Amino acid sequence: MAKWLVTGSHGFIGTNVVRHLIEKGHQVRCMDNFSTGNRKNLEGIVNRGDVFEGDIVSLQDCYRAMGYTGQRKSLDTDYVIHLAALGSVPRSIGDPATSNRVNVEGTLNILTAARHANVKGVAIASSSSVYGGEISNGYAQVETDRPSPQSPYAVSKLAGEYYARTFARLYHLPVVSLRFFNVFGPYQRQYGDYCAVVPIWFDRLIHGAPVEVHGDGLQSRDFTYVDDVARACIAAAIQANVWPGEVFNIARGETHSLLNLLVEIKKLTGSDLPNQYTDARPGDARVSRADITAAVRLLGWRPRVGFKEGLRRTYEFYMEREIPY
Repeated sequence: MAKWLVTGSHGFIGTNVVRHLIEKGHQVRCMDNFSTGNRKNLEGIVNRGDVFEGDIVSLQDCYRAMGYTGQRKSLDTDYVIHLAALGSVPRSIGDPATSNRVNVEGTLNILTAARHANVKGVAIASSSSVYGGEISNGYAQVETDRPSPQSPYAVSKLAGEYYARTFARLYHLPVVSLRFFNVFGPYQRQYGDYCAVVPIWFDRLIHGAPVEVHGDGLQSRDFTYVDDVARACIAAAIQANVWPGEVFNIARGETHSLLNLLVEIKKLTGSDLPNQYTDARPGDARVSRADITAAVRLLGWRPRVGFKEGLRRTYEFYMEREIPY
């Protein structure tokens, strides 16, 4: 089986990707600096020797994670899935320099190391935030739409895409970028600063606390279950040599308002608490809906888990664990 490196391995999406790869019998090396990743996520799943504690902002750490020792024909790593990043639009607004250093310089380091390590394929995580909520055709965001990032986080993700495209053109690196749309599911952090809306609302309603809705709640999102995202990462890395430099939307291709999301979460938790409304957050997109034609047609991938089914699985996952509030 192939040898894989997953950066951000112990984070939300990384944990699910690693589990998918190991279930398929692949050899996986995990890279994480554990600033936000949870060591417990992969306990009993990966061996201690397969976990490399390093930081993507260090080029030498990236080289070591891939097993590159200066020999151009080094084949210690076949495929790389680059998920390590500093997420959150609000955090990037408060500290744009750190988001830039981690997301831009870190991605550049991964691409540089992958180029020298002679890997077969790289998939890097981008974000739907690069669109800025603009829908040019009135229906869905297409990869060919002009980006309109509204936050430092979105800018950093777009910069990573441009670096990937440049490395594909100049150095013939087989790399593709994946624009994730509002991923949710098991192992997503449900407490602490800068959490996403799905785990926050599950956490509060499970514990009998009301939830805050930013703005009017009519802003819409293309919520995507994490299992589908994990499969897309693997498929994209394997086929990166076929579509070098390309960008793909990874989503369900449908949209739900935040109020609709809250209705479904309240059904699952049995909550009838009233909503608490607060000011809209700066930098948040109004509309997010993906056209996934390219990923379906070119990567042979399509989402399998529906919105309500994904929420049900997520709720069951949280209920099986003790959730602090």
